Amino acid sequence: MKNYDHFKVQIKRNVPKKQISLYLEDITLAQIEKVASIFSAIGNSKFTRNALIQEAVSKFILEADIYLKDTLGADIDTLIKEMGVNPKNN
Repeated sequence: MKNYDHFKVQIKRNVPKKQISLYLEDITLAQIEKVASIFSAIGNSKFTRNALIQEAVSKFILEADIYLKDTLGADIDTLIKEMGVNPKNN
C-alpha cells in the first residue's frame, strides 16, 4: 500500500494563502467530497475538499514545471521570482 503522508504534510503547511472562487461541475464536487470522506474515514485526520484540491493543483504545477522545462526550457520558479514572489514560500 502506498504512503500518503504527503497529504497530511500539505494540509498542515503554514504558509500564506489566498482565497479563490472555483466553479466545478456537480459531479466533480461530489467526487471530491466522497474522496475526502473516504480519506477521513481511513485516516487519523480530517481531509477537506480544499486540502484535496490544493494537493491536486500542487501536483499539476509540479508536472507542468517538469514538462515546460523539458520541452521549452522554461523555469516556472524563475518566472515567478521575476514577478517579485518567492515560489518556495507558496
